[in-house]
Amino acid sequence: MNSKNILLQICVVCLYMLTAPDTFAHPITNDTTNIRFHIIPENGKTVAFDSIFLREANKYAHQYMFTSSAFMQEKNTLSVDNYYLGYFRLNYAVTDYITISSGITPFNFTFNGPTYASFRIKAQAPIRSIFLHAGASVNYVHAFGSEDDVVEDDLAYAVGLITLGTPDVHGTIGLGAGYIESTPTFLPVLTIAEQIRLGKRFYISNENVYAFGVNYYAIQLTGRTTYNHLAIDYGFWTSNAVPLYQLGFFVLPSIGFTVQF
Repeated sequence: MNSKNILLQICVVCLYMLTAPDTFAHPITNDTTNIRFHIIPENGKTVAFDSIFLREANKYAHQYMFTSSAFMQEKNTLSVDNYYLGYFRLNYAVTDYITISSGITPFNFTFNGPTYASFRIKAQAPIRSIFLHAGASVNYVHAFGSEDDVVEDDLAYAVGLITLGTPDVHGTIGLGAGYIESTPTFLPVLTIAEQIRLGKRFYISNENVYAFGVNYYAIQLTGRTTYNHLAIDYGFWTSNAVPLYQLGFFVLPSIGFTVQF
């Protein structure tokens, strides 16, 4: 398909959307190498066109490495996330709009630090748009202390999510509040993340997390390589919560993967 035909398709789609304000458009996956959008006006007639944005389905757009977008995991699918080869999280999409997750560190890999267990519920609002997505997540984390260093602290936070863009190119702003047991007050939390597709299977993303009131921030830069049932994340991150930060600016490597069934 040459550039003129691509430009013509863009113009036709934009004109159709502008002249049919009550249109409902949503992507459906036909196979692993194509996305097709169905546009359903009020009269019920379906108009379909092949996406000119995607070369294959991006099944992992719902999750950056550490933070979430407002995209959702496909209904009735199961995925396993892993961070630093030590923290595992199981995610099940109950519907197209609700996903429940539970995670744990099955062994103490934090240099005699606590073992973590987490629970999350993520939901998406049914907005009639292919470029605007809204959702929210409620998260709870509990730290179990070791015999040498007893640490039992609860962390709970809720974040509202707004994502603009397609699964290939999108940005997400999250705003919410968190509660730490050792600091019994609600703290504002802000997350900002972006992801861009640079190749058939390669993505790059940036994540920023700010917790006001405790002066905490974390920045993550990640590359992602995707396959049909596997995504591998690798990159670098920095945070002022790590003791090495006191020695000056630093970066640490990060690695993780997601298996989706």
